[in-house]
Amino acid sequence: MKKITSLFLALIMVLSVSTGMATTAFAAYENTYKNTGNQRTDIVQVAKTQLGYTEGKNNNTKYGAWYGLNYNPWCAMFVSWCARQAGIPTSVIKNSACAGAGSSYFNIPYYNGSNYTPKSGDIFFTKDWSHVGIVYYTDGNYFYTIEGNSNNNGSAEGYCVCTNRRYIPNFYFGVPNYKGSSTTAPSTTKVTSFSTNFKLLAANYVTAYNGMNGSNIGRIYSGDTINVITIYSNGWAAAKCSWTGGTIKTVYFRVGDLKFKCTKYINAYSDANAINYIGRAYIGDICTLKSVNSKTLYCACPWNGGTKSIYLKLSDFNTTSVTSNNYISVNFYLKAANYVNAYSSVNGSKIGRIYTGDKIQITKIYKNNWAECRCPWGNSTKTVYFKVTELKFKCTKYINAYSDANAINYIGRAYTGDICTLKSVNSKTLYCACPWGSGSKNVYLKLSDMK
Repeated sequence: MKKITSLFLALIMVLSVSTGMATTAFAAYENTYKNTGNQRTDIVQVAKTQLGYTEGKNNNTKYGAWYGLNYNPWCAMFVSWCARQAGIPTSVIKNSACAGAGSSYFNIPYYNGSNYTPKSGDIFFTKDWSHVGIVYYTDGNYFYTIEGNSNNNGSAEGYCVCTNRRYIPNFYFGVPNYKGSSTTAPSTTKVTSFSTNFKLLAANYVTAYNGMNGSNIGRIYSGDTINVITIYSNGWAAAKCSWTGGTIKTVYFRVGDLKFKCTKYINAYSDANAINYIGRAYIGDICTLKSVNSKTLYCACPWNGGTKSIYLKLSDFNTTSVTSNNYISVNFYLKAANYVNAYSSVNGSKIGRIYTGDKIQITKIYKNNWAECRCPWGNSTKTVYFKVTELKFKCTKYINAYSDANAINYIGRAYTGDICTLKSVNSKTLYCACPWGSGSKNVYLKLSDMK
C-alpha cells in the first residue's frame, strides 16, 4: 500500500512538471478578505491579498486558469479576477483578457491623467493600452498601484503581483460606476503653474502642442536645446525651442515624455529640496524627466549599471536668460579672493562684507554694474548686494577663456588658483582681468563654467 501511494505521488509530481504547473502559484495567496459592499474599497483590499503572487512557467497563473485563457499575459485577467472576488458585477467592470484601446474591453469610461486625479479603486491604463492595473492610493503627482504581470520596475510583461509608484499624467484612468457612486464625470483638480527658467538638451523626439491638451503642432527634436519657462501642476510644461525657419517658438509638452542628455557633471540628491547629496549624474547620461518643482528636477538617470530616481537642481541647468529692464537674472558661483563691501540693496546701506574664501552665488547683474548674491552670513546665508568691479575671485578649476563676449574665439584658459578681477557680466560671460603669461589679460569666461 505504501509503495502504491509513493508511486501515485511521484506521478502527480511528474505531471505537474510536464504541464508547467507551479504548485505554489495555485496553493498560496488565497483571497481571505471579507467584502463590505463598498465596491471601490473591496477591489483594492482583494488585490492586496495577492501581493507577492508569482506566475509559473509560460505565464501559468490561477487568474488565467480561472478566466479560461491560461499561459497568456495576465494583467487584465488579474483585474477581472479581483472584480469578481470583490462581488462587483460584470455590468460595472466587464471581464477582459487585455487592457483594450479606450478601456472599452472593461466597458468603463476613462479620463486623462493630465487633468484628472485618480482615486483608490480606479483602474489605470498605460497610454499605449498595453497594461492595466488597480489604483492603490494617490500621493501628490504620483499614484501607487496593485498590478499583475509586472515587477518592481513597472514592466508590462513581468512575473508577479506587485505595487509600483507611477506618475499620474502618463496614464489613463478608468472610473467604474461602483455601487453607491455617482455616474457623473469625476471632478478635476485646478491646474496651477509656476514660472521657471532652465535649459535641457532633448535626447528623444517629443510631441509639441500649441497649448495644454491642445493640438499637435510638430515635435521637439533630439539634440534641441529647450528653455523651459513654465511648469504646470498637471504634468505639462511650456518651453521655448528652435522652430521652422530659424525662429524660436513657445510650445507645450508633457513632462513625462521628455528624455534629456546631461552635458556636464551634475550633483544628485535624494530629496526634492536638494539637501542630501548622493552622487552625481555624468556627462552623456540620458535621464527620463518625471516631474519638476520650483527647485529641482525629479528624473530617472543611469546609476551603477541600472537606473535610479534622483533630484537635480534647476540652478545647475544654465538659468541665465531671464531679463528685466534693470537687470539680468543669472546663476553662477564665484569664490571671493578679497574682502568686498556688502549692501542692503543697490546703492543701499553698507551692512557688512563678503569675506575672502566665501563662495557666493550670484543671482542678478544690474545695468549700473551692481550685483545681487547669496553668501555665507553668520550661521546662515543672506542675499546682499555689491559693486561688480570691487570683487576679485579665485579660480577653483581650469576654465576656458575667450576673446569675445559670446565665448566663440577660444584663446587659452584661466588656471586653478588664478586670482581674477571682475569687470562686468553679461548674460553669457564674465569679463575679467586674469593672470596671463608674466602679466595679465582681459578675457571672457563662460557663466556656465562657474558652477
